[in-house]
Formats: sequence, C-alpha cells, structure tokens
Amino acid sequence: MREHSGRLRLAVSVLVFALLVLPAAPVVGAQDGTGEEPPLPDPGLLPGSPFYFVKQLLERVRLALARSTEDRLVLMARFLEVRLAEAEALAGRGKESLVERTMERYRELAERAALEVERASAQGRDITEALLALERATRRSREVLGQVLERVPDQARGAVRLALEASDIGREVCLRVMERIREGLAPGRPEVIDRFLSRLRGMLPGPGMGHEEEQTQGQDEGQGGGN
Repeated sequence: MREHSGRLRLAVSVLVFALLVLPAAPVVGAQDGTGEEPPLPDPGLLPGSPFYFVKQLLERVRLALARSTEDRLVLMARFLEVRLAEAEALAGRGKESLVERTMERYRELAERAALEVERASAQGRDITEALLALERATRRSREVLGQVLERVPDQARGAVRLALEASDIGREVCLRVMERIREGLAPGRPEVIDRFLSRLRGMLPGPGMGHEEEQTQGQDEGQGGGN
C-alpha cells in the first residue's frame, strides 16, 4: 500500500513538474503588433536533460487527452515549433547527435500530423484553425532548419533534410485542404482561409510563395480580370 502511494505521489509530482517546464499552448494565428509572426516558443527542457522524458510524457498525455481532432492538431503544431526551437538551441551548443534525434522526432510528428489532416478532412471535420497553425509551423521550418543545416556536421544533415522534406509535404497537405475549403469542397471557414492566404502572400511575395499559394493567386487574378 505504501509502495503504491509512493508511486502515485511520484507520478503526480512528475506531471506537476512537467506542467511548469512545458511552455503553454499559444493562441492560434497570434501575431505581434507589427503583423509579423511571433517568435518560436521557448524550448524549455532540451534533449540531453535527465528530465526530458517528463516533457515527452506530458506531450503524449496532452495529445491523448485532446478534446477534439482539431485540438490535437493544434497541439501537434505547437510541438513541431517546440522541436524547431530545440534544434536551434542544440545546434548553437554543438550538440549534433541530439540535433539528429530531435529531427527524427520532428519528422515523425510532421508525418503523423499530415496523415491526421487528410483523415480529418476526409471525415468532413472542420479543422480550419489547426490548418493555420500547422501551415505556420511547417513553413517556419524552412528558415529555422536551413540555419541548423549550416551549423551541423555531415552526419546530422541527413536527418535535418528528411525533417525538411516531411515538413514540406505536411505544408502541401495543409494548403491543399485549405484550397478545398475555399472551393466549398470541404467543411471549414473559407473567409478565414481567404484572410490567412492574403496575409501569407504579403509575407511571402513572388519566389517565396509555395506552389499552392501561386495557384490560388492566379485563380483570384483570373477571376478579377473577368469582371
């Protein structure tokens, strides 16, 4: 009985500690007063810490207890940004082997999120807010991981490139579902998607835009020319 009680107290202590060290979830689509994207979250505990497993445990618990598919996807976007922040911090400290493992975790989560987005869309779920959060998280990986790639040795670059590839695929999935929402082919809030894509075009003009944004912009211009 005492042993069971001791384990229970330890579990509660671990979860309370994790709540203190894991950054809180952000407001989706939040911006600062300049209209720019907010900075990456504080990474909190980094891989290599003896307590990092607590952070991983709490992330898994929060995903498992998410109230809806959209809430779970928003959390995934948050954790993708945390992985980016971790990789950035580790690269700055010369922890190449830990960067490699962090990139593997990022890739696995990005792939899982992309699959869940496709599944949720096929099931007719409105995941508009999650799409915005995931698009931002995967888009930011291009800049952050590009810098990480320049700072790590060859042995870690393969994992970084695979993470970038998974991130690009995940972003394409999000943009594709957004376009389906705009066309009325999938449930969601097209007015929110339109505002988001308009802002995105302003942030990423010309060559910085992805294929999906260019396609959407071309359709809009074509419609405008026909009026």
